[in-house]
Amino acid sequence: MEDYVTYEQAKKLKELGFDWKTHAFYLGTTLVNDISDYKITNSTDLPIISAPTLTQAQKWFLEENKIYIEIYSTNYLTNFGYELKFDYEPIKRYCAQAFLNPNEALSSGIDDAINYIEENG
Repeated sequence: MEDYVTYEQAKKLKELGFDWKTHAFYLGTTLVNDISDYKITNSTDLPIISAPTLTQAQKWFLEENKIYIEIYSTNYLTNFGYELKFDYEPIKRYCAQAFLNPNEALSSGIDDAINYIEENG
C-alpha cells in the first residue's frame, strides 16, 4: 500500500505548483485512491486536490525545486531522520526528532521543504 501526503500537504503542494498526474486525490478532506470505492456526483461542490505519494512529492521537490529530502537511519534501522539539501548542498535544517519509520520522517521532511519554499520563494 502506498503512503500519501496529508490533505494539508496536498493543499500546500497545489499552491506551490504541483501538477503531476497522481493515482489518488482528495475530495474535500477524504483521500480517494480507488475510484471504484467512491461515488462522485455532479452535485458535489467539494474541491478535488491531487494526492501524490510521499515518494512522488519527494521526487517533485528534487526535480522542480532542487530540494533533496534525504532519509537516513539514526539507530540501527529502528529510528529515522531526514536532512534537506538545496541543489545538493545541505540546508541548515535537520529533523528535531527521530521517527519510527522512514515514511514518518519523509512526511516531516516534506513539511519542512514546503516551509522552506514558502519562506525563501
